[in-house]
Amino acid sequence: MILRMKPQYGFGEKRKPLQVDEGAVPPNATLEITLELVSWKTVSEVTDDKKGSEENPQGSGRI
Repeated sequence: MILRMKPQYGFGEKRKPLQVDEGAVPPNATLEITLELVSWKTVSEVTDDKKGSEENPQGSGRI
């Protein structure tokens, strides 16, 4: 799956300068990120009770 991000959700009018192990990103660039699902865990119970848990201490109702 390819995720495309509009410039305003990426670096916008700013640019990302060249770094040692990464390339530069020009201003107003559309970013394309390749996603690959490498594993899957089935969720048997999902609630929206707004209570925190060990895995989700903020209690947003989702992880």
